[in-house]
Amino acid sequence: AIRDLAREKDPKGNPEGLYDSFHIRRGDFAVRSTRVNAFSLYESAEDKLTRGRLVFVATDERKTDFLDELKQHFEHIVFLEEFTHLLGGVNSNLYNII
Repeated sequence: AIRDLAREKDPKGNPEGLYDSFHIRRGDFAVRSTRVNAFSLYESAEDKLTRGRLVFVATDERKTDFLDELKQHFEHIVFLEEFTHLLGGVNSNLYNII
């Protein structure tokens, strides 16, 4: 589904449906100092991302405003929550390993 969406965003330039992704784990760390802000995540990955490519984010972060900074840097960004309807009867506690 994500590759299909990536193809739709750029059918001529991205016929393979390639996309960049982030898997942001925040809920399982006991030490808060391990949590970095969204801009720091972007900065550390910026040189590895393809400009204009769809970006998929999977995260266990419940406060979605944390991700607002990421949204400012990408033209096309989607989140796991937008695809959970495709997961059928999968327990939502297991989404973080999908």
